[in-house]
Formats: sequence, C-alpha cells, structure tokens
Amino acid sequence: MRLVTEPTTIQYKPQHFWSSFLATASADRPVSIPTAPMPSSPWPSLTAAYGPGRQSALLNRAIRAEFPGGAELIEALALGNRTQKWDNPGWRRFLTLLEAAHERLKHGGVRSHVFQVSERVRYLLNESDPAASAADLEAIRDGLRAARDLARRAVLDRHAAGG
Repeated sequence: MRLVTEPTTIQYKPQHFWSSFLATASADRPVSIPTAPMPSSPWPSLTAAYGPGRQSALLNRAIRAEFPGGAELIEALALGNRTQKWDNPGWRRFLTLLEAAHERLKHGGVRSHVFQVSERVRYLLNESDPAASAADLEAIRDGLRAARDLARRAVLDRHAAGG
C-alpha cells in the first residue's frame, strides 16, 4: 500500500457502477434507485388500536393485547412494585403470575428474562428467608422491567413497520 502525501483528485471512470447502470437503462424507462422505506412513527397506529393515553400506559395495553402472556407479565410487574416485604404472600402470587407468563410467552428475549426472574424468586422462596435483601428484591424488579422493555420494543417495531 502506498501512502499519498499530496492531495489527489478522483477522476471519473466510465467503468464506475452507476455509469454502467445508467448506460444500460433505456431512454423510455425512468431510472429509479431503490431506497429503504423510512420507518414511520408507531404512535398513530398504537393510538388508533388502543385509544389515547400516556405512552407507558398505551404500551402496557398493547403488550397485554398483543403478547400471549403479556397480561400476566404486566400484572406481575405491578404486583412486584407494590409488594415491599419478602414475607408478604403477594410473592407467591407473583411467582404464579411469572410461571403463567413464561408458559404463554413466545418472544425469546422476553421469555428468557421472565424465566430468570422466576428462578430467582423460586430460589428465594424455597430458602424461606424473610429477610431477603432490598438488593434481591430490586434485582427481581429490574429483571422484570427488562422483560417488559423488550416487549415494548417489539410492539414499537411492529407498529412502526405498519403491523
């Protein structure tokens, strides 16, 4: 490879791809260069399907409707956010919701996150440690939020593509 130390100019050569492409196009046909379609905003489609509202509420309604197991996922997240103490019986209900969501979910990434969270909850419940740390509880909530965020991204992508 040769290093060029002085400025050079690129000269037009007829062998260039576009020149050969344009030379083969007939005069009676217009030449169009295909471009990727611009992604559209998903919000008009989501608003038409699920009604007006805040974006987070709208996306949660879409997840409930479009994802098998999505209703259980959103309900488990709401229950996990309300339940503060580990010895609360709400955590058993939380685990039941996670297992139901895991059985019905088809989206691989969302399903994987739900499975990891349910395994962590099952472990902590079997240990029957009523003093599970706040970090454990927050890690469980974070894992479920990650699953919800993946589902939201899938909903947004689907509606942006016009689906």
